[in-house]
Amino acid sequence: ATILIAPTGMCQHFLPYDCESFDCLKYPNNKTSASYPYFKADGYFGKTHVYLDFANWNLETKTILTTSCLDCKWTSYGEGTYGILGMGVAGSSWANFRSLESIFSVYLNPEDQTGEIAFYYDSTKAKDIPPVTLFADNNWHVLNIHSVQVGRSQIPTSQNLSLLFDINIDAIGFPLNIYKNLLKALNTEQEHIKCPSVTEILYKPTCDYSGNITDLPIIYVHAGAGRQQIPIPPEIYIQGGFNNTQSQGSVVLNIKAVDSSLTDPHNYVRKDFANSIYLDSNFFGYYYAVFNGSSYTLNN
Repeated sequence: ATILIAPTGMCQHFLPYDCESFDCLKYPNNKTSASYPYFKADGYFGKTHVYLDFANWNLETKTILTTSCLDCKWTSYGEGTYGILGMGVAGSSWANFRSLESIFSVYLNPEDQTGEIAFYYDSTKAKDIPPVTLFADNNWHVLNIHSVQVGRSQIPTSQNLSLLFDINIDAIGFPLNIYKNLLKALNTEQEHIKCPSVTEILYKPTCDYSGNITDLPIIYVHAGAGRQQIPIPPEIYIQGGFNNTQSQGSVVLNIKAVDSSLTDPHNYVRKDFANSIYLDSNFFGYYYAVFNGSSYTLNN
């Protein structure tokens, strides 16, 4: 893992990290930068210690000590946290795992909003639904997304579309053009739902609908040459869909448009990340997500 450390006042809304107390070491001749969907950070490579209390681990890990943050339009991203911990498997990130089985898993309970990150697979957490296996790069980005489908309606996508997992994002994010076509497809596939014009609402639109939530169409994301299929059922893309199976008049869609041209902080992402689909915490509440880097190659 590489940890982004923001000294006092460097990156807005990130709590400062006390390097003097926690033994940070900066390499002053080794400048670098880190790109994230909502900002870019410049700084220096260094190292520090990460402590995982449950497993009693003390991991010396790479850090980036920031000197500036750029393109930051998402004013609350990272608020109330000490930064972002990435669980990639490239290079020295292998050192984060004690065994050759580089596995970690994310479990969220949508009923009481509890969850855990475990460095193993726990079969008791697996849901009684068909499993989905995805192939990703060393940063867990699923590449080669070639189509999105709503019920029977195919939505055209652009080249080099990818899929990212972001447990902190506030809704499932779709590139602007896919978002527009997705709303149109929902209106077509389910005659009893009426969603607003795509020019009006680009964040969590409210649609007129009365009926069973599970009668709404499933959104499918298709990836890879092997035609991997990611089902996103209405329990995920309807706000509150886990607990409410019936709608009496309206539903709020847990989706939003993302693009670098959009000025609203809910919709803005940097241009490098605009051609991506983002899966949020609702996805992790529906699926027990296991990230396994044991068989990692450059191709999967």
